Amino acid sequence: SFAVLRTSRDIKNLFRTGRLVKTEGLSVRYRRNTVSSVRVLYCSERKTKSAVDRNRIKRVLRAILNTEYLPVPDHFDLALTANLEFTKMKYEFRVKALESLLSKIQ
Repeated sequence: SFAVLRTSRDIKNLFRTGRLVKTEGLSVRYRRNTVSSVRVLYCSERKTKSAVDRNRIKRVLRAILNTEYLPVPDHFDLALTANLEFTKMKYEFRVKALESLLSKIQ
């Protein structure tokens, strides 16, 4: 389980100065942090209208990170952003998509 990125200052810094890698339906914004752990922010795309859909996107992202062993580098803040299409993909494709994006972080 990962720490959750909570403070608005850290979140703003991540979106302002973080780098971005993306694939169809999923993007990861990342930035080095000074904390000893990985902090994660789970996001849905802004155009997702329904609260039910937004919550499902976050649940799916959280489940993948907590159940799969993925190559998450230390000392990073991550913002995982997905759209509703991502939740409709097969589980294996979701895991592969996230794994490929996380492997590009350095």
